[in-house]
Amino acid sequence: MSAADQRRRLFLSQQFRLMDYIGGLVRQVHDADDLFQEVSLVILGKEDDPTVPTDPAVFAAWCRGVARNHVLHYWRARGRSRIHVHERIAELADLAFTEAEAHADSADDPVLDPAHRLALSGCLEQIDGLGRDVLEARYVAGRTCEDIAAGLGKGAGGIRMLLVRLRDRLRQCIESRVQAEGRR
Repeated sequence: MSAADQRRRLFLSQQFRLMDYIGGLVRQVHDADDLFQEVSLVILGKEDDPTVPTDPAVFAAWCRGVARNHVLHYWRARGRSRIHVHERIAELADLAFTEAEAHADSADDPVLDPAHRLALSGCLEQIDGLGRDVLEARYVAGRTCEDIAAGLGKGAGGIRMLLVRLRDRLRQCIESRVQAEGRR
């Protein structure tokens, strides 16, 4: 099988996750569909490019990177629209997708469910201030609780407890949003 064929197969295996990723960041269904089409054209247009990764995990991350760049451009083009989401939300969503793919035991894993992904994006928007800073430091920058605590002049135990509370808040928010969507 040629490298181009392998990349096409990889794209086909990732297309639904990529659609979910974009849909979770861009809530307007038609805009998300348009962005998916644009991203697909870019990715498939590079099928003969030897710099495109062929390892499935690396390829998935590369596809999300292409999608993320298109989503960021979409947000910038709309300025301060009512659905404006900060760039860090995309980083957190990317991390969630990466972790979910690494820990998925089955296709029924709720973390990979599109409804949960969309809910996560909306719930992350509601966290600001210290909570946002701690989440970003831990899950985007990959810093330890001790490192975060030292940088903020707080105790590591307090940072751990804050992360527990934030994860619980996100879980409750996600469950609430998914249930509300299911009733519609």
